[in-house]
Amino acid sequence: TLIGNSPCAAPANDNCPGTLITSNGTCLTGTVACATGSYGANQCAGCTCTSPDDKDVYYRFVAAATSETVTLSNNAANFDAVMELRTGCAFNTALGCYDPAGAPASVSKTWSNLTIGQTYYIRIFEYDYSGTPPTSSTFDICVTHVVCLPPTNISFSGNLSVCSGDSSPVSLSASNCTGCSFQWSNGLGSGSSKTLAAGNYAVTATNNCGASASGSVSVSTLPGPGLPTFSPASGCSPVTVTVVSTNCDSCSYQWNNGSTKDTSTFIASNNFSVTATDNHSCSASASGSVMVNGQPSISILPAGAGFCAGDSITLSTNPTASAYAWSGPNSFTSGAS
Repeated sequence: TLIGNSPCAAPANDNCPGTLITSNGTCLTGTVACATGSYGANQCAGCTCTSPDDKDVYYRFVAAATSETVTLSNNAANFDAVMELRTGCAFNTALGCYDPAGAPASVSKTWSNLTIGQTYYIRIFEYDYSGTPPTSSTFDICVTHVVCLPPTNISFSGNLSVCSGDSSPVSLSASNCTGCSFQWSNGLGSGSSKTLAAGNYAVTATNNCGASASGSVSVSTLPGPGLPTFSPASGCSPVTVTVVSTNCDSCSYQWNNGSTKDTSTFIASNNFSVTATDNHSCSASASGSVMVNGQPSISILPAGAGFCAGDSITLSTNPTASAYAWSGPNSFTSGAS
């Protein structure tokens, strides 16, 4: 190869696979002086044109991310850079070619959908080097990628305490989580919100650059009100039954007869049910019954009895009763039958 009338050696990276360059590592200085052609120029995106020649050099890098950016800079003002990305050194392995219009001071192209860990090859040449060579054939080349940081600050919102047997919607969010997907444990699948019963759950958040982080949440069970109890179970009409539910702050009651108090009055034997609800809307229900006894029918014997002053008389009731309370003249009282 000649530069002017002087012979020169082709660059060390004149042919594929070329010089190794590290993504996000040190930029390298290269040249296309004395380079030879290889595959022939391709029509490139940017200028939608094809160079008359392809005096090319090669670089290779290992993809550290799914998107990598190749930048050429510090070239001559009339250095019309062309870059091509390849998966190999053989024919038909080109992924794309880029040649922006004109001769910009720096050329940068991002290639996406790369496979992390795979080696890719960069082919660099100058448009029509033989016909219109640049004043300088050197350039700097850098390969960079965005460092993929994992999501942070995974947090959960919603009601994390539920009544026994109930569930509640719970949503999650995270920082540094553009395009995040969320995968739940316990066979719940994916999504940023779930309806959760009491239990322990784990979530893995994965952002659009492939980094992931995990978080966990516990949904607790509220104690809830105790089963309602009732008293008395029987009595003479009318019977007022009182309901009591333990562990029931600010409890409200709903009887099946429509009463909303902690008592309900019955004039006949009956079955009933009551639901107790606390200030967390947790509830407990129970059923009961009340035996309502009728008022005793009393007659005093002998009826219409009379007696002389100073005498006494024996009175009795019919029917008999379990307890008695007599009253009479001169503050007379007795509990005898």
